[in-house]
Amino acid sequence: MGKKQWAAAVVHCLPGAVPGTATAHVEGQVRVTGRWVRIRPDDGGSESWISAAAVQRIVWSAPGTS
Repeated sequence: MGKKQWAAAVVHCLPGAVPGTATAHVEGQVRVTGRWVRIRPDDGGSESWISAAAVQRIVWSAPGTS
C-alpha cells in the first residue's frame, strides 16, 4: 500500500475509542497517518479519527475482496 492510500479493513480498538459509539470495532476504508487512524465506515457514517494508541489490531482485506 502506497502513501496516502485508503484500504478496506476492520479496525479493532479499545471499547469507547470510536467517537459516538460503544463498539470495539469498525469496518470501512482505513488510512493510517502517523499517530492517528482515519476510518470511513461502510455504513455511511461520518469519518472518524482514532488515536493509534487505542487500536489493538487492523485486519486488512485482500485486494479485490472489499
